[in-house]
Amino acid sequence: MFVCNTQRDLELEERYLKMLPSLNPQGVIYTCNPSNCFMETVEQLSNKIPFAVINNQNERLNVDAVELDNSKLGRIMAKHLLELGHTHVAYIAPPTVRQKQRSKRVEGFLKEFQKAGLGDHVVIKAADEQIDKDVPGIDSEYRIGYDLTKELLKEHTDLTAIVGLNDMIAFGILDALYEEKYKVPGEMSVMGCD
Repeated sequence: MFVCNTQRDLELEERYLKMLPSLNPQGVIYTCNPSNCFMETVEQLSNKIPFAVINNQNERLNVDAVELDNSKLGRIMAKHLLELGHTHVAYIAPPTVRQKQRSKRVEGFLKEFQKAGLGDHVVIKAADEQIDKDVPGIDSEYRIGYDLTKELLKEHTDLTAIVGLNDMIAFGILDALYEEKYKVPGEMSVMGCD
């Protein structure tokens, strides 16, 4: 077994893809979507090596995949918070270009709050696209959660829950809240997934 962690670094992903044929693997499991610029390469390699993509399949990818219904996941997250009585919440997401499929989580989440008549009580806080260039890939999601939570706390005093698009963002949220002396879950609830 050979495990490759790209850390969302395009050069590393390209290096691993170029290395694959020489390793002669019996199969490849991609635990997240291949980067758009490598879709064609992945499709070509899948003609010779069995590939499976786990997570968020891009509709144009002709490779076997185990798909996640991100919209449904967002709705489940929202229902849980609503059942707990949260009516003023924030949702922190990374740049949408990088997380296009996962942005459906935000849409599902917002739709559930709208259905409850609370759509205007949800603050969507998205990171600037520049963060992917300024912060190394492995730290960028944590920094998004941390930095945007600090901003949210200055801008909105009525929040009772903050949701991170994924767990790395949630870790950043937790650390920012800890620094600001919030008790989690006593004073603020935090949710992530993945």
